[in-house]
Amino acid sequence: MVDTSSGLTLGEAAGRFLASLPPEKAGESQPVVNNFARWYGWSKTFAEVYPPGVANFAEQLSLSDRDYSAKLELVRGFLAYAKKQGWTSTNLAVHLK
Repeated sequence: MVDTSSGLTLGEAAGRFLASLPPEKAGESQPVVNNFARWYGWSKTFAEVYPPGVANFAEQLSLSDRDYSAKLELVRGFLAYAKKQGWTSTNLAVHLK
């Protein structure tokens, strides 16, 4: 069941996700997850997040960035967590390629 009534924003969701991680993993994930939330729209809700937008985020990351794959994995983790928490009914992580 998806909890769309809460109006949870990407910024709030990022904070909850990061708080759920062990400190070392949270420190590594924070800049990347927050970058995604800011890029997509910190105050947007998951109801406003669409697969093409998620794919566009991946495209805007530089393929020459040596941490490209690692950054995508961190955002995938955030989006998979959002699905597990019921914040979205769509597995948006599959759109990061």
